[in-house]
Amino acid sequence: MNLPQPLRSRDAIMPEPPAPPKARPRRNRGQTVLMLQGPASGFWSVLGQGFTAAGVRLLHVNVSLGDWLFWHGGGTTLNYRGSLARWEGWLDELVTREAVTDILYFADRQPYHLAAQRLARRRRDLRVWVVENGYLRPDWLTLEPFAMGRNSGFSRDPETLRRLAAEASSANPAPPELAPAFGHPFALEAACEVSFNLAHVFGRFAFPRYVSDKAVWPVVEYMGWLPRLWRARTTRHHARRVERDCLARRHQVTLVALQLETDYQIRASSDYSSQSEMLGEVIASFARHAPSDMRLVLKVHPFDPGLTDWGKVGARIARAHGVARRVETIRGGNFAAMMRVAHGVVTTNSTSGVTALSLGCPVRVMGDAVYDIPGLTHRRPLDSFWTQPQRPDPELFDAWARAAADWIQIRGSLFHPEGQRAAAAEIVRRVCRPGRYWRLWRDPAIPGGHEARPPAASPHRAEPAPARPGATAPT
Repeated sequence: MNLPQPLRSRDAIMPEPPAPPKARPRRNRGQTVLMLQGPASGFWSVLGQGFTAAGVRLLHVNVSLGDWLFWHGGGTTLNYRGSLARWEGWLDELVTREAVTDILYFADRQPYHLAAQRLARRRRDLRVWVVENGYLRPDWLTLEPFAMGRNSGFSRDPETLRRLAAEASSANPAPPELAPAFGHPFALEAACEVSFNLAHVFGRFAFPRYVSDKAVWPVVEYMGWLPRLWRARTTRHHARRVERDCLARRHQVTLVALQLETDYQIRASSDYSSQSEMLGEVIASFARHAPSDMRLVLKVHPFDPGLTDWGKVGARIARAHGVARRVETIRGGNFAAMMRVAHGVVTTNSTSGVTALSLGCPVRVMGDAVYDIPGLTHRRPLDSFWTQPQRPDPELFDAWARAAADWIQIRGSLFHPEGQRAAAAEIVRRVCRPGRYWRLWRDPAIPGGHEARPPAASPHRAEPAPARPGATAPT
């Protein structure tokens, strides 16, 4: 987190949004990159510095006090204090006046970033890129055109993935590295997250019309951690006991990977309004079709604030279906070790599914995931998963991982300094070579595929899986 810089305080509260700056002569015919809201870390500033070091003209827009607090990336910085309703028009004018070629943002469903995507679908001269946590874990980031998850443009066709993997292997025979490389203390991540979000909450004096995308007020969310911390020792012991039973193979165990209830992966990449609905569907099927000696273990996300007691939710649903003794909920434990011996993993669309696939563990996706591919996940009805789970094809997983690493995944970290620099350098390289990386692969007929696709007349349109991409870059 960089040190605060003085705000131009006299225009901190404005009745109307500021006009974009007047056009300035371009220093060259190269790219102009506009960076919108980034993650709660210093990574966005490191990335901005990388663009300026590469000779790219850089703009950055703060829409909240959290953005301002964390930005120290150079370039020209603007403070937008207007309403969300006026944002898209203001952004359109800014892009035109400054001849912006590329927009980068973190979190593709954030309302300010959705406006950028709509803008790019209307224009032939603009690319938009989402940066996010990686599909591969740990220590990978995502860089994709437009959006990710359900709205990702990346291929889910096995043959296309095999071709892309073969090309990647010819340049680099080594498989993607899945071992940890850029560890960081949890306290650092927590401090950044808290300061970033509280700055949104208490920064209304500077950005009075900012609209947060948080489903829960941050103060309430952080208060939920207090009872969780109080019960930490008890929950840890319980998780270890369940883990020992699983590793000892006393029963067949199927794992359910829960996610953050407020995550966009639940809100935007699934048809569930809550994970409770997903659990109701899974436990009902488990009760009807799972062998009597099988146990279902619900694994709570490590960053879950505790606002929902998933143990009580799971127990209530299990009682209603007569399987209360066969369903347990844990917070903690070595999830990867349990995956190695588990019957399978059920998840809405968690990236823990990728970890399970890498270990050869069957996975049933209940939502929409970029790795939910024929040959990788269990694509048959959920009822059959309890007795005949489809195991992942290791060759296809290797192909998917190689293709993803070569096209939409970047090794690095949001918090570790070395990982930040490595990821920033690669993002700069890819954004500055858009002819290769600006590519949408998915067929528009695939549900969700149309969301991340420009109009057919655009030069950015997808084509059916050629051997090598060649999307036209804006000039």
